Amino acid sequence: MDHEEVHAGARTGAGGGEEDEITENMESGTYDGTQQQANYDPNEQLQYYYDPVDGNYYYYAPQYANEADPAGDVNENVGRSDKRVTAQELENWEPVRYNWFSDTVLSIFMSLGYKLYLCMLLYCAIILQLMLSLNWTLQVLYRFYAPQSEGDPSTWSPVCFFTVFILLSFFVVTALCTSCDMLHGAWRAKREDIYFWGATTWAGKSPPVWLHFFVILLTTGFPFLWATVEAAVAKGSFTYFLCIYAFIAVVTVEFMIVGCYVWFYFLGIRGKITAMRLYRGRDDFETWERASKYSYNKQLKKRWYHASTLLEEYGLDEKTLRSNALSFTIGYVPLFAVYTAQAFSTNVDYPEMTWAAICTVALCCVYFLAWFTVFRKRSHWSVYFAIFLIVTLVLTGIIAAITCNLPGALGLIIVLFVLSQCMLARKREHTLTRVEQRTLFGMTDTTEQEDPIPNRRVDMHLCCCGDVLANCFRCLGAREAIGYRHPDVVRVEEQYNRENVSLRTDQRLLMWWWIFVMAVVASIIGIGNHMAYDYRTEIAAANGAPIEGNNTGLFLCQIRYNKNGSAPLGLYDLSLLSALAYTVGEPGERDFATWFSFFPNFVRMYPRQLPPNSTYATDGIEIPFSHYVDMTSDYHVFTLNSNSRGLSFMRDVDEWGISITLQLAKVFSPFVGMWPEGFQRSFVQRAAFLQSWFPGVDVLGSISKSISQLIDDGKKERILLVGDGFNGGYVKLLSTIHGVPFVALNAPGIGQKAALGTEGTQVLSPRSLLSYVDSIEDTTHTIYIPCDSRLSLVRCSKIEATVNTLRGLCGDVHGRMLH
Repeated sequence: MDHEEVHAGARTGAGGGEEDEITENMESGTYDGTQQQANYDPNEQLQYYYDPVDGNYYYYAPQYANEADPAGDVNENVGRSDKRVTAQELENWEPVRYNWFSDTVLSIFMSLGYKLYLCMLLYCAIILQLMLSLNWTLQVLYRFYAPQSEGDPSTWSPVCFFTVFILLSFFVVTALCTSCDMLHGAWRAKREDIYFWGATTWAGKSPPVWLHFFVILLTTGFPFLWATVEAAVAKGSFTYFLCIYAFIAVVTVEFMIVGCYVWFYFLGIRGKITAMRLYRGRDDFETWERASKYSYNKQLKKRWYHASTLLEEYGLDEKTLRSNALSFTIGYVPLFAVYTAQAFSTNVDYPEMTWAAICTVALCCVYFLAWFTVFRKRSHWSVYFAIFLIVTLVLTGIIAAITCNLPGALGLIIVLFVLSQCMLARKREHTLTRVEQRTLFGMTDTTEQEDPIPNRRVDMHLCCCGDVLANCFRCLGAREAIGYRHPDVVRVEEQYNRENVSLRTDQRLLMWWWIFVMAVVASIIGIGNHMAYDYRTEIAAANGAPIEGNNTGLFLCQIRYNKNGSAPLGLYDLSLLSALAYTVGEPGERDFATWFSFFPNFVRMYPRQLPPNSTYATDGIEIPFSHYVDMTSDYHVFTLNSNSRGLSFMRDVDEWGISITLQLAKVFSPFVGMWPEGFQRSFVQRAAFLQSWFPGVDVLGSISKSISQLIDDGKKERILLVGDGFNGGYVKLLSTIHGVPFVALNAPGIGQKAALGTEGTQVLSPRSLLSYVDSIEDTTHTIYIPCDSRLSLVRCSKIEATVNTLRGLCGDVHGRMLH
């Protein structure tokens, strides 16, 4: 039997039996996309006409008999059923009723107020999910080039995290598609719908009332009870109750998304099994038809790899495989180009070419895969080649993880591979085949018509062809928005996809996700370059004349460290030391002599010689430091010298990534912004599991050894740590480890990621960018200083603004200043 004579087979619905399909009882007009009552013939409708050239339907204005009165007779222009409807029936109409419980639940769930509330919760959960996914992706990107151990083989570590990155991208996009499907389903839900989030009742004839009730209970009752008990135990106010309610509600919705992900996962597996069983009755077999045209002496047999509906369920159809080339070229290549250029920007030696070879080979494989799909007779080779690439990617990642001795990476690769449905999830929503369209709408087979092709007018308005614009909109997925496809076909497909929801890794979303990550990486690089210092010449100046301060009576001007030594150090002196951390070569030596020649016994013990330039030995991730000693009192001052170059700023973002993620989520999500501080701290610490699984090289290892040696020698009370910016954040972390005091200038907080009440002093400007990172309520002494309103948030975070502000407030008896 010819495949076009076979009725389109039934596709299993998402929640009922296996006969709940798009083509169940496949007779003309039975699938109710628009409540049709008879056979549908588009050529007999007033609003559309059929164009045999491209097989589409187009709008045209209805012609009225009386041009003077376009409305005409209402009874003649408005279609009505044979049954007369009275005005009383229209006024007294009520929806279908079931029982008091079902009617109450449906009324609450379908009300506009609850829909807005549920969609707002889903929106907040999606924002939090998006920010977390972005942070995890950036953490994996950072570990591409960051060594994981002292003896880390540089060849296999990039391969391992390349596999993790690809699998994580597929998983992130799949999770986002699941969340968006839930949001779309919640907003578009109707009272008479028997499917909700792919689920229905056992009989499949009534709405899933118990599912609606369960969702209402989880999003309202459970957070209310939890917040009531928590507020009662803590004796908190009503505001505290609302904060707890917001936290529990968002976390509950996140767990609902996890549950729906698992549910969609099994629906996707069932959809694959059903498609494998029923593809012969519902597929066009276009690939088989094309191959048969070029098989002159041989009759080809219809096989599974000729069925586009079957391959579509596995994400292996020709359209999907060809789109891979576009997604990887537009999204993947620029992302790695930008990140690799930044990573190699500080290399003084010939850069490692491993990554260039890996990316080139991977991109060539993607192009070969797209090339195979256009073969006339052997296009099914693309299916085998795609499966081969997936298996090769996973096996290579596993071998690399074993070679690098990274059990965490090995487990992550396996888990992500399983969660992404072995990278064989559906890549796009279902579109009706020709067989399904003819059967559903009672259409005749137009493939054998031999009507002459009419001469079509070419629109050259403003030298721009209209067909080119339409094709551009098609590539952007806007065919439905501009009426390119028949509206009844669109409605039927939307209804089918809503009732047969499953796990999906949308290809266009994958491309846009990579573009989004690339934009974020480029922004991070730009901010890091703006915050970096490039002191190639001398920055120190001192005329010996005292500088009078504007308010020398302030407490911050009276603070002194090393009071019994030859060099009593105030906050202004420590800010000058922090500025010297970025000087290099001979100019740096002269700067130190200019500023601290007034303290002859205050010397720099390490490094003995400053680096020759700002890019010397900055290709690593370990934080350099300087060690100063007052020879009179044996007082030791350590300054951290990281300069946000190369991978340094990516390392900082990796360290404070979860805190930055939460701050961004609070900006875009009102419910997340209400979370209590303690719950935010718990969330940050538990979400940073990738740092625990892949700690890498200890970036503070060298300075920690020096501090530990001094502590062992009994000099713990004579140690002071100094740093500004992210260096100040690291001195806070060192203080929590070794218990020594510190002075941090415009540093990020560590209250959420580490501890509160750290012994030390921090000097902050409210307009500093880094003061918004994490919680700054982590230090025993916090001093706020102003910043010029003409400066940006980044400029207020730099050491020059701090030095100038402290000099203006406190002055300096030696007349020291910045050039």
